[in-house]
Amino acid sequence: MCREAMKPDQHALSSALKACAETSGLLEQGKQLHGQVVKMGYQRENFMASVLLSLYANSSLLSDSEKVFRGFRGIKERDRVSWISMMMVFAERKETALGTINLYCKFQQMGFSPDVFTFIAVLKACSNMSDSSMGFQIHTHIIKSNWGSDISIGNAVIEMYANCASVDEARRAFDNMSC
Repeated sequence: MCREAMKPDQHALSSALKACAETSGLLEQGKQLHGQVVKMGYQRENFMASVLLSLYANSSLLSDSEKVFRGFRGIKERDRVSWISMMMVFAERKETALGTINLYCKFQQMGFSPDVFTFIAVLKACSNMSDSSMGFQIHTHIIKSNWGSDISIGNAVIEMYANCASVDEARRAFDNMSC
């Protein structure tokens, strides 16, 4: 496309970035595409946030993911997808899992309501931190928010308790799941 002097649109760049994010060894190409995104003025598009966050997170460049996230402040409300993507990035690693909890608090302060993806990210963070106390608080919030019957969340709750060595709580959560 570029060789024929055609400029890629935001959707083509997004697709190419996604391919780089999901394919090992394409970080440099992803960085070049990120430069194109900025050069062409697409950096303020909401959907670019997720794919750029994934690019850097999948390459274990969490500080770069954070920079991308902070750079999206001016976007139309820094949409919930960007927030949830960042929470998921931080939740994946024990050393950054606490960042998920901090983002979760800010997410709610910004007026966003948690959804399935939010709760799964926060439960994953609790699991990676082996923090059953925090996990229990989140589980209680899930129940009070009427998300307790969601199967995906239920599975994440069970996994969190099991990873925190709270086998009795994991069994109780399993027994209370509605199918």
